[in-house]
Amino acid sequence: MARRRTPKGAIRSIDLLLAACIALPLALFLLAAAETRVRLRHEAERESDRLVDVLHEHAQKVLETEALVLEQVEARITDLDMGRSDLELVQNFLAQTAERLPQIDAILVLDGAGRVRIASDPGLHASTDFARITAAAAAAAAPGTIVVTPPGPALTAEGPPVYALAHRDPASGCTTVITAAPLYFTAFWNTLVPRDGSATLFLADGVVLARAPVLGKLGAGEPSVSPLRRVAAGAARGIYHATSSLDGIARTYAFRRADPWPLFLVVGIADRAVEGAWLRACAGYAALALLSSAALVAIALSIRRRAFAEAEFRAQLERAVDARTGELARGLDEKELLVREIHHRVKNNMQTIMSLLAIQGAAVGGPLQGQFRAAAQRIETMASLHKQLYQQDEIEGVDFGAYLERLVRNQIALAGAEDRIDVRIEAPLVRFALDLGTPLALIANEALSNALKHAFPDRRRGAVLVRLEVRGVRVTLTIEDDGVGSPATADDSADSGHELGQGLGMRLIRSFARSLRADVEVVDLAPGTRLVIAFDAPETSLHEVA
Repeated sequence: MARRRTPKGAIRSIDLLLAACIALPLALFLLAAAETRVRLRHEAERESDRLVDVLHEHAQKVLETEALVLEQVEARITDLDMGRSDLELVQNFLAQTAERLPQIDAILVLDGAGRVRIASDPGLHASTDFARITAAAAAAAAPGTIVVTPPGPALTAEGPPVYALAHRDPASGCTTVITAAPLYFTAFWNTLVPRDGSATLFLADGVVLARAPVLGKLGAGEPSVSPLRRVAAGAARGIYHATSSLDGIARTYAFRRADPWPLFLVVGIADRAVEGAWLRACAGYAALALLSSAALVAIALSIRRRAFAEAEFRAQLERAVDARTGELARGLDEKELLVREIHHRVKNNMQTIMSLLAIQGAAVGGPLQGQFRAAAQRIETMASLHKQLYQQDEIEGVDFGAYLERLVRNQIALAGAEDRIDVRIEAPLVRFALDLGTPLALIANEALSNALKHAFPDRRRGAVLVRLEVRGVRVTLTIEDDGVGSPATADDSADSGHELGQGLGMRLIRSFARSLRADVEVVDLAPGTRLVIAFDAPETSLHEVA
């Protein structure tokens, strides 16, 4: 079974694509999850900051209302003699005002010793001690300052915690006080603060006055947790993250000072609410990432299967092409071998004919023996072409330059003129097909034969130039000698004498030239003769040697 072949580079690229189809959605999921987490944390900070602004505005209005009531009460009691009869009218005013405003717990006027002189609630009799409030009011930085302070323990022993707005009149020594229930704020807070959120109102000294949700019992002196103390000691507003020591919930807190009051508001949004929103967003992202990854993986797997199928098809096609190429190569080798064998047999047959002509010429004798020898020479010229074809590596055509050199050397040897005739051969590396090489070889043979036999009589010394030029498809064969020249003759019956005009050799040359559609030019050089054969070769018959 043939081994399966696949283009490793393409398959590796598809595997990388497959990995990217899994990694890319995962990376996008992680990036979106991280970005969403940061965004939700920022949104929680903005939401807590927005809520603390709303609660701050509400607290400011409540405190401003109470401060206004405090000023009205002070105006009512200015120059009031505690023993006069209009004291009852002031008492009624205080009671009606406290009743109209639900956030006010009580309105009181204290003497210099901190005892109640007038109160909105008759139950707050003179024995009740408000010395702490009086002392705080007396410690005000300047006249007209309203002090917010928790009341003394006598007022809050049985009830919920309260805070007090107090102002002491330096002239009379009286202190006007409004006590209010901090729980009034929680009713409003509960409508705004989200689930697991928190809101806290505390004094600058860290005493918590109100908290929503209410966790345990709030007392007048309950200290705040350490983050609140740090808030009171720092900036007027800000954001921090902490875990509550009361309920163990991690929150994002925003705080703000209720200027000019020494009060702070803190609003917290539970981090688990943020985590829940983040997990819900991540679930959506994860579903989208899984769907995207599944779709991309399906596409990549489809491409991978198709690539394998194409690779298998390509492998089968290559095997088929290799098999067919092998068959063609074997057929070509067989054909080449057959062609070589044909050329070899043609050469052998021609040699047989040459032998018969030699025998016949010897039997005839006389002048005809030369004619038989000349015919055998022409057959030898053609036979040598076939011999070179089956001996060389390529059989597309004969290497005509090499053939031409052998032809000239053989002619010189047959003429016995190696020692007196100088031969110069100029021929490029080019192959001619037999339809072109055979007539051109016969032309060269006739021209050389005539030149060697007739241009140098009496063993005259001389030179012969054989030049073959190929320029594109234009082929030019030049055979030139410096012999005695070409005397004009009309003898067409024999090949005797140097007859380049009308002799048999010239008639053969012109006949072969007509088969090539070549131009024939004979030039008398005085001394010497030049024969030029020029023609356009078919492109299929002419091949340059690589």
